[in-house]
Amino acid sequence: MKKMIQLGALILGVTIANIVIFSPGFIGLALTGGALEAALGASILTASAIGVLYGVYALRFKEEEPLQILSLASDEDYKEALSRFFGKKSLREDLHYAIEQVDRLEQKKASLQQAINDRFQQGEMSHRKFSHTVLEVEQLFFQNVRNLLNKAGAFDEREYKSVRSKDPRLSQTLLAEKTSLYREYLFFIKQAIEINEEIILDLDKLLLEITRLNTVTIEDIDNMACMKEIHSLINQTKLYKT
Repeated sequence: MKKMIQLGALILGVTIANIVIFSPGFIGLALTGGALEAALGASILTASAIGVLYGVYALRFKEEEPLQILSLASDEDYKEALSRFFGKKSLREDLHYAIEQVDRLEQKKASLQQAINDRFQQGEMSHRKFSHTVLEVEQLFFQNVRNLLNKAGAFDEREYKSVRSKDPRLSQTLLAEKTSLYREYLFFIKQAIEINEEIILDLDKLLLEITRLNTVTIEDIDNMACMKEIHSLINQTKLYKT
């Protein structure tokens, strides 16, 4: 989708530039004018055509650079990485949802950090406690996204279609093994999405609890049900490697 938008923007940009150059109401360059003017106009049209053709090639056919999952940093990096696998139709719906989750996490995190800043002084123990928890949750969330990307990259759409169509060239035993394998891929991806949905829900709960606070101690924070849920989730998955 992003490539199609970029391609549309390229074509629109070239079209507008040519309108400005050749329209009598603007620059008014004419192909039927003098030899120099005609040559310049022809050169501009040729360059425009070459630019559009190269853009089509670069955006539609040129191979993308290999995805460096561990180098992803911003939420836009993660969304771009997820969109790379839209060509795998069996995963497309889950990938769209994962991108939506990234957007929602950023919104929740911003709201939560604002609530923490409004409620506690910078440097205060409670401020540090809540802020550190939000950071840990964010790290866990994107760890799940990286795990999802690893599985999406390894998922072979053509093989999966062959399994689903029950290719008659394959024995029942082999079909059963392949079916089990691809079900595991799909289960893992959906599980990563479910964990991230739980993370977003826990952040919502935490935001609600902070807005309810009057006075609070570190012990009160540790005893919050939502904080216990968050720390339990972190402890369950912190040893998991991408």
